[in-house]
Amino acid sequence: MIIDHDVPARTFPFLLRTPKGPFSTDEIFKHLQKQGKFCGKRILVEGEPGYGKSTLCNKMAFTWGSECSEHCTSQPCIHQVKILIYLRASDLRNHTTVGSAVHKHLPPDGFEVSCEDVDRVLGSSDNMILIDAYDEGYKDNPLLQKLIERKVLNDATVLVTSRPGYIDSLLDKFDGPTFVVAAFTDEQKS
Repeated sequence: MIIDHDVPARTFPFLLRTPKGPFSTDEIFKHLQKQGKFCGKRILVEGEPGYGKSTLCNKMAFTWGSECSEHCTSQPCIHQVKILIYLRASDLRNHTTVGSAVHKHLPPDGFEVSCEDVDRVLGSSDNMILIDAYDEGYKDNPLLQKLIERKVLNDATVLVTSRPGYIDSLLDKFDGPTFVVAAFTDEQKS
């Protein structure tokens, strides 16, 4: 993963590569806004094993759960997402709705909410669902394919990570920016 080494390690912004060069994760949110509101997009992040795709998802979830700070360099930023859900692709297997997959991970006591309620809430355009490790969870997973194809939660923004080559048949379904997590350059290693 390309990292800006001038920023302290615990607050570093991740940089991704696009055909135009390095790209900060804060920039993702500039592409998600239309007329002052978030618009649901399907975003793809590809990278080789160990390059930081899961770390990127963890960082986005952690940042979303923290207060907005000077490290949020773009407007809008991740803090304008109302609800952020982070699941591995395999978490969707054997479920018919995203709500049921999320519901399974809720604490058993104190949550009087149905799977249908979760789906209804998640369907909003100002929510984001991070789906990590498509390449490890796409087999026998029709819900994952439906989510990418907008057959479920059409308005929600969905970011999917995968190793290269696993998602080629669905590339036309990704209408948001596509990123490649790149390895450190020799200069960055030294």
